[in-house]
Amino acid sequence: MYESLDALAAAAVIRSWAADGAATPVGLDTRLTTDVCTPIRNATSRYLLGELSEDACLDYGPVHVEFHEPVLIERRMGVLTLLVAAAD
Repeated sequence: MYESLDALAAAAVIRSWAADGAATPVGLDTRLTTDVCTPIRNATSRYLLGELSEDACLDYGPVHVEFHEPVLIERRMGVLTLLVAAAD
């Protein structure tokens, strides 16, 4: 269910989710750049969890209106990072 994507697309997903239609505060924007976008850019591979079928969701799944789950793989350092962006 994971789809490959490039660094720009992965960062755009997270920034769009964080902004939620408004400008992100400076402090949050700085943290996103440092803690999220830099690892996205440094990863050698990036994947994003696609749409799940209804039978793959838990009973309380609809509570998460917007949910994004990128996985970053940094092969040179042997690091796998799972990012979860959700509002509940």
